[in-house]
Amino acid sequence: KGKGKGKPKNGNTRAMIAAEELAWISQLDGSTNQSGNKRCVFRNSSTGCKLGDNCSFAHECMICGAKNHGAMSCPKY
Repeated sequence: KGKGKGKPKNGNTRAMIAAEELAWISQLDGSTNQSGNKRCVFRNSSTGCKLGDNCSFAHECMICGAKNHGAMSCPKY
């Protein structure tokens, strides 16, 4: 097999997101929605959220609040 990055050995999926991307997402003002629910950082990253509908965080764009895309693919970005 190749020597690609794959999953981190410690199981930390946050390590799979580039440090610059995670820093940018963390600085967005939209980390909570109007109802006060926290938005999913992974849904808003290029890696996406592996929990899907089972995630306890809101799957909304941190930039515009839309539910059909994350911050990395937001048309307003």
